[in-house]
Amino acid sequence: MKSNKNKAGFTLLEMVIAIGIFVIFFILVLGIYSYSLRAEQSSTQLSKLQKEAQLIMEILTKKIRTSKVYYDYYGGDIPVIDDYVETLALIDKNNDITVFALKDSSIAVCSYGSCVNDEDFSVIPTQSVTVSSLRFFISPTDNPFSMDAPPTAYPKITIVIDLRHTQGDDERNLLIQETVPQRLGGL
Repeated sequence: MKSNKNKAGFTLLEMVIAIGIFVIFFILVLGIYSYSLRAEQSSTQLSKLQKEAQLIMEILTKKIRTSKVYYDYYGGDIPVIDDYVETLALIDKNNDITVFALKDSSIAVCSYGSCVNDEDFSVIPTQSVTVSSLRFFISPTDNPFSMDAPPTAYPKITIVIDLRHTQGDDERNLLIQETVPQRLGGL
């Protein structure tokens, strides 16, 4: 009789072990791929938030630097609650008034009209980003410019914006803050 040891092939036990090793390797590779995909999506969300924040801050800082705080809009002195206001009123050298405010989870700007009604405001467009809060810290709270004496301090405005980006089940928040000094009262 001839021996069966010389036959080529795999035993059932060898096949089960090989398939088990392959399944473990496949699960590890799939886990690494899934983790890298989530990290890439998270990075993309944060990048979108930062780009939107940069656009919003550019619009606000440009207008603040070319204007001055319109203290008359607030009735002379700025009525602060918790040291901030939720609307920013500016007036430029042409006496055009601009008001920034939070409307329907977006930053809205009013350049014409009474700036009291919602219809007077237009939204600064953003892509899949909502604004949770918008605060302006104005210093000083009373008008430093008068005909009686030179100003002791020039106004500066600190802007604090809380942005949110939601994609699927993942949510990203970004809190940005910038202090913008006015150039010689904005004029």
